[in-house]
Amino acid sequence: MKAAHADGIPTYIQNAVKQGNASELSRYFNNIIELTILDNSNVYSKIQASRILSNFFLSNPPRDFVILSQRESRNSLIIIGKMTTEKSNFRISYVLSEIGGETLINKFQIEKI
Repeated sequence: MKAAHADGIPTYIQNAVKQGNASELSRYFNNIIELTILDNSNVYSKIQASRILSNFFLSNPPRDFVILSQRESRNSLIIIGKMTTEKSNFRISYVLSEIGGETLINKFQIEKI
């Protein structure tokens, strides 16, 4: 996986989630991404996913995001973290894969906890 990792996790992705910065986060999306936000799940283009995630962050501005666990599975890295907002806490998980020499997000999921 790419440099700039803390314990194998790209810190730039973690920081984008912590800041609620959907446009920065979407820079690391694959061209097609499986996005699940609460009960809504679908496959979207990078641009569509960025808009949907931006709306979520506007309604739920993050106060903090911490990584709880990571594991490798079939040439991918699965990250699970907890995002704290003023209203609620959310479990965020995403799958990173090497695609064309880049570390990209194939799947991004947000669940209320």
